[in-house]
Amino acid sequence: MVGWLVWLQVVSLDPRKRLPDYELSRKREGWVAVGYPVVGYDALRGWGGGLAASTAYNGSRQDSLFAYQPYKHYWFFQGGFFQRESRYARFFWDIPRIGKQPYRVTLRADYRDENSGQFWDIGQRSFQRRLSSANIQHYDRQLAQAIPQAGGGWETDIMRHQFHISRLQVWITGEKVSHGGILRLILGSRWLWESIASLQGRSYSVFAPDGQKVKAQQR
Repeated sequence: MVGWLVWLQVVSLDPRKRLPDYELSRKREGWVAVGYPVVGYDALRGWGGGLAASTAYNGSRQDSLFAYQPYKHYWFFQGGFFQRESRYARFFWDIPRIGKQPYRVTLRADYRDENSGQFWDIGQRSFQRRLSSANIQHYDRQLAQAIPQAGGGWETDIMRHQFHISRLQVWITGEKVSHGGILRLILGSRWLWESIASLQGRSYSVFAPDGQKVKAQQR
């Protein structure tokens, strides 16, 4: 009875879902693991680096679904950082079929912690209107200058338009595969946790009016 059910499931698969011969010949049995470094650049966060790794479980060639799906399980992880205090991590887990049943489950998570969140007054249009006759680069230089405090020491507005943000997102997606694997009915859910904090009181290296580099606290 079990063998008949497996045979029925395989026969019902659309031939177009079969892997091309050159892919099938190169597909390995069992576990496959890959790891590699990543490097990137972001205009707000600067240069960054990290590590990515993936693991797939393909099962055996004797499996009736071996030729019809890229893997039985797939895990992916990436973590890294950028120069301007930005850290991130990503995770992905995919199960194309639960056993022999035509159901797919995907889990994805993304975490980011950084000081490069930005806002411009009550909106970008307001910011542009205020600076329509000014040089934005000159405005940025003014913010980055150190200002003497009344009781001694220095303060600055260098991070006036930025804030510290931590965010965690999790997605869970379920699919019902039908019509030989051609039609997919998808239902998913997303959870979001977010925390935003001011950078007030944090210390930064900036230049005083006389050109001397000093430590100043964000106002």
